Amino acid sequence: MSDRTLRDAWILEREVSQMSVYTEAEHAIALTDTLAWQKKPPQKPEEYYQYGQYQFRLKDYNEAYTYFTLAAEKGYGLAWFHIGECIRREYLDEGILTVKLTAEQCYQKAWENLNQKHAVQDMMLYQRACMLRYGLGTSQDTQKAYEIFQNLCENYQNYTEKDFVVNTEYTIRGSVADKDTTPCKSLSGSVLFELANYKAEGIMPELKNIQEARKLLKKSYDFHCEDALFLDYEIRKKEYDTYEYQNDIRQLYSFRIGQYGRITDVHPTKKAYLRLIEMYEAGYPGNQELRDQEFKAKAEYFRKKLKEKEFVK
Repeated sequence: MSDRTLRDAWILEREVSQMSVYTEAEHAIALTDTLAWQKKPPQKPEEYYQYGQYQFRLKDYNEAYTYFTLAAEKGYGLAWFHIGECIRREYLDEGILTVKLTAEQCYQKAWENLNQKHAVQDMMLYQRACMLRYGLGTSQDTQKAYEIFQNLCENYQNYTEKDFVVNTEYTIRGSVADKDTTPCKSLSGSVLFELANYKAEGIMPELKNIQEARKLLKKSYDFHCEDALFLDYEIRKKEYDTYEYQNDIRQLYSFRIGQYGRITDVHPTKKAYLRLIEMYEAGYPGNQELRDQEFKAKAEYFRKKLKEKEFVK
């Protein structure tokens, strides 16, 4: 990470007396994983997959796609789902990578892989549920997806935040458990996030219940699903002055900007710059006039940097 990125991250965090538990843990996890991968680079298909997840968590989506593809081409079927996610969510830069298949084709391969095996791993079940929920590679069935999410949630019902310290399956293995039958703790946040969406949107078989949705989102965030707190803040219409988790949303916002800033340093792409610019243009939680001015200046600075880059046509 460059001195500029470090300085920007510090400026964003200096007003908060204590880093949130989530942000503190994510910093430690990223450092632990980075050192471990530097010591032992990926060599096997499952390690390519794990390394892809590590890069995905760092928001380096092009790098994640590259290693997910390596894993899939060498027979690690679980990677097809994540390749589809990279493409479907438009994380990748055209011209930077050669994308051989469409997102739908990748999901179809993922669905075929799941149907060829007994779905006993939590990750396999989670992928099946997601594809049923959103109609990816198969017909949409929100009821069946809901049942799988609920069953997965039962695996984590006795877990607390103390189970999610750095010395868990997060280190190196990302979202992969040590054994096929071992519950993947790192999946619990994602599962809770999906269940929260059922309640937030009133998707069958759930009735719309914003209060219950927000409870699930908070727990999802505590279990390391950062999208949960962003969604919760959206549900509250970004009313910062009355928001219950002011410290968390500010720290999370700072953390994501730091990640996006790092990518523009180490693997700059057009979309990496645009993601960072979008964060600055959205404004910092709290809507302070001075901070808004700083963010507008930052957005303009990176727009100028973007125009200077050779990858911009």
